[in-house]
Formats: sequence, structure tokens, C-alpha cells
Amino acid sequence: MKKCNYCNSEMEDTLFSCTNCGSKEFSNICNHCGTEFHTAFCPTCGIKAGEEAITCWNCGFKSFDMYCPKCGSSLKEKNELRESIPKEDDTAFEKDYIKDDSTTDVEYIKKAVFSEAPKKKNNLKVVIIVIVVFIGIGFFEGLLNDLEKDKQNTEKTTTTEVSTELSSHETVSATEAPETESDTDTIKVVTEPFETKLTAGNYIAGIDFPVGKYTFTAISGFGEASAGNDDEFDEIMGTDSSDGSIQTFKNANLEEGVTLAINNNLVLKISSKNANVKDMKPRTNKLTKTIKLSSGNYVAGIDFPAGTYDIITTKGFGEVSITNSTNFDFDEIMSNGDYDCMKEFKNAQLDKDVELHISGVWLKLIPSKSQNVPK
Repeated sequence: MKKCNYCNSEMEDTLFSCTNCGSKEFSNICNHCGTEFHTAFCPTCGIKAGEEAITCWNCGFKSFDMYCPKCGSSLKEKNELRESIPKEDDTAFEKDYIKDDSTTDVEYIKKAVFSEAPKKKNNLKVVIIVIVVFIGIGFFEGLLNDLEKDKQNTEKTTTTEVSTELSSHETVSATEAPETESDTDTIKVVTEPFETKLTAGNYIAGIDFPVGKYTFTAISGFGEASAGNDDEFDEIMGTDSSDGSIQTFKNANLEEGVTLAINNNLVLKISSKNANVKDMKPRTNKLTKTIKLSSGNYVAGIDFPAGTYDIITTKGFGEVSITNSTNFDFDEIMSNGDYDCMKEFKNAQLDKDVELHISGVWLKLIPSKSQNVPK
């Protein structure tokens, strides 16, 4: 929820101006604990401004946790809600959860923040995985045997052809035999230590930083950092563990093309002992002109050229959101430095027809350039 700073009217998070007085300055009301605040995250429970409870796809319970407190299902999965929701018949969670009767759905609000419910064991999934693995092993063993037989037949055919040729011509000296490449000759990837600091933005392995295995360390601020399509790394990070965040994450393997996403005001140090620095490629960006925008709704390709930009706040305090994008979600509170929130966002991909919504701030869109590429 939002609360107007002038008339104290409460309204939905999706509105950009007060429906009562027209003001565009708001306070945030935490949908989890009810605390009123002005930053991007609730100082009491750490929930992001405007974030709603997630409905479990498996049993229908609502929670702000990463796992359903009722059935243990992961709430990150975007499966459709089952048509038949089980009736509320389990009182085992009343000790740690508070029932919310204000809605028609069964909703529980957890008292403790960022604590994970145990994952539900699923023996059927384990059995299926084991069967698939054994089938795969048998398939590859058969394929390798066929390849070995083909290789042996090829060698026999080659030996027969060489013998026939030598019998009809002069003997060829062993020193005159054509040179062949050694089977031991392989391409070695040269690696070296690498370290850099990254602020909020989207960074691509092989372009903005080298491919490698990394240790992530939060050195200031607070926010979410994630990488990989399968959520190989997705953590709330910060320097104060009392708010439920972690400060360090080790052994994150970032292969070429993987995107590392950082939000809010988190500053992250990434370091690798063996990074493929020499094979980094420069970012291709034909855009050269800086775009200046004030509060309003804009469409990429119509109001400004589509492309990849660094979003920089130059004045004010307010909300910036990006919709109709297939690449990433963006809805942040931004300022030019007067408040403890995001000041800039690197490498925002604003493709054709992507919508940019600005409320209360002035922005510059600067065409993104390569970072950390060796000369």
C-alpha cells in the first residue's frame, strides 16, 4: 500500500498519483507488518515496498516466505494454482503463523522473516530421476561402443589402402611420412585472478566480466543478487545479517552469456582466482545519444530509440518501473543521492515497445558501454 504525504489517503501500489489530491509523493506501507517507511525495503521485516504475499501453487496458502509453510513447496515456481484447494484443517502452524481473515482465501502471515520452511520430500521425483539417469548411462554406453567399432573398421580400411599403394610404388621412407598433429595437443584456456565492484544492473559473463567461478561479497547497501536461468544463485545480500541477508556467497560458476542481476542499493564485490579475462568481448551498442526524461510514460522505439541504457537519476525521488519486457522485471524507488535507495541501474535492455514509467524523478538514459574489457 501507499500513503499520500499530503492528505494521508491510502491507495494501491500501482498508482502513480493520489486519487484524492493528485500528489505524487508517497510513503510506503509494508504489506507484511504494516510499518510505514520511505525506503525501498521495510526497515522492520525487510519486505520490498509493494510486495504482495505469494499464493502457494500446491495448497493455496499465502506467505512471504521462499517456501510454503503449509506444504513446503517452493514459492519461486510459477505453476498455476490448483483448481481444488484443500480445506483449512491443519492447526500446527498457529504457533508460528497468524491467520488473516480479511480475505476470502486462506492466508497466513509468518511471524519470523526470512526463515525457510523445510522442503517437502518427494520420493516419486527421486525414483524418476534415478530411472532417467540409468537409461541415459545405458544409451551413452551403447553409443560409445558403436563409435569404437566404427573407429576400428576405419583403421582397418586405411591400413589395407596404404598396403596396396606401397606394393605398386616405390617404398616410402619413414622420414618422408606426412606430419600429423599430436593427440595430446589441446587448446589451453589461460586464466588469471580477477576482481571488481558492481552496483545495481544487469551484467553478462564474457562481456561485462570474465567467465569463471566467483565469490560474491556485499560491501555496502542491501538488495537481491541473482544469476542463471535455473536460479543457481539467488540471494538477499547485505552487510547486516540481522535483517536476514547474507554477506558472502562462494563458488558461483558463471558461464558465458549468464546474466548477473543486482538491485536496490547493493554494492557487490565479485572475485575469481581463475577467470578467463583474455576471451572477453566488447559490448556492441550503436546508440550514442543521451536521453533526458522527466515524470511520464514512455515507449521504447517511439519516444526514444530502443536499445541498452544505463538509467541515471539526476533529480528528485520517486518510482521507476519497466513493463512489457521479456528480459527482466524492474520496479524500484530511485533518487539522486538524498535518500538511501537506488541511484542508477546499469545495462537496462529497453527493446522496442517496452514501456518506461517515471514518477517524481528526472532521469538520463546513457547508452551502455563495455566494462572491464582488457585493452
